Amino acid sequence: RKKCVAEILSKYDCLVKQGLTAKRNDVILKVLLIGAVDTLIVSADYHSDLQFKKIIKMLEIAKNTSSKIEFAISPKVIKKLEIDDSVLAILRYRIK
Repeated sequence: RKKCVAEILSKYDCLVKQGLTAKRNDVILKVLLIGAVDTLIVSADYHSDLQFKKIIKMLEIAKNTSSKIEFAISPKVIKKLEIDDSVLAILRYRIK
């Protein structure tokens, strides 16, 4: 798991430039529902977030759509990925 998150970190800036990331929870929920999420990265602190129920729903949808689910534990990783709402999605393809 650590290796996967480290790999995403190394490619993160490129993924953002290519439009292959989603950060806002409402956007992430929409792209999950259409099966566009490759990897869902969740802050390990998601259980203390006000959006707990929404994040649980996202995790269930991700599991049902064969998205990879990774948990970010390191504060450094959470800061680098700017997981403000406790979730970040890496997309399979670009959404317009």
